[in-house]
Amino acid sequence: MYISARERKILERLLHTRTTTTVKEIADMLDVSQRTVHRDLRGIEKIISEFHLELHKKAGVGFRISGTPENKKRLKEALGEISAVEFSPNERKMIILSTLLESDGPVKLFAMANELHVTTATVSNDLDQLEEEIKRNQLSLVRRRGYGVEIKGEEANKRAALANLISSFLDPFDYISQIKENIQQRNKDPISTISNRLLGLVNPASLEVIERTVQEVKKTASA
Repeated sequence: MYISARERKILERLLHTRTTTTVKEIADMLDVSQRTVHRDLRGIEKIISEFHLELHKKAGVGFRISGTPENKKRLKEALGEISAVEFSPNERKMIILSTLLESDGPVKLFAMANELHVTTATVSNDLDQLEEEIKRNQLSLVRRRGYGVEIKGEEANKRAALANLISSFLDPFDYISQIKENIQQRNKDPISTISNRLLGLVNPASLEVIERTVQEVKKTASA
């Protein structure tokens, strides 16, 4: 079950209050429009129905989750086990770029869209914005229907692009040790933050090459 960061916050608010809550109160808490809250509530109704709960709404008063204490407890426990991720547009583009740089072949557009919980049109638009950045690294973006998406170019340029990408999100003094630790832990903990997502993409076999490339990038930047 996927749940967005906003949906999770709304659910937690509703589960931990004994009174009704208004759309305006939720909108103010999340710093979003009331229209956005109404849209999120439609998704929340579907989520809580799986736990035999209902969103009880009363005009002019507000809304609350109704159901048995046992089912509410089940929902709370489920929320505690879910890793809710909502990437910003910039984080999303970095994930797309890093996925393509680490891939040995074409990646299907719908696969990236499914992983990021966005539409294929959103991923396609992100790729449009990334194309110029890809060219600056002396690489090319290949997009063909039925084939997928792929970054073409020299491996050295791909490694340099990946090293720059990782360095832009991680502390340059400790990211290599983080990579090594992440490789050991990637099957134990869910990848949620952008930094961990980038670390999780690093192939253990290419770690030494990336480490050497990053060192070269750092020397060039400090020269």
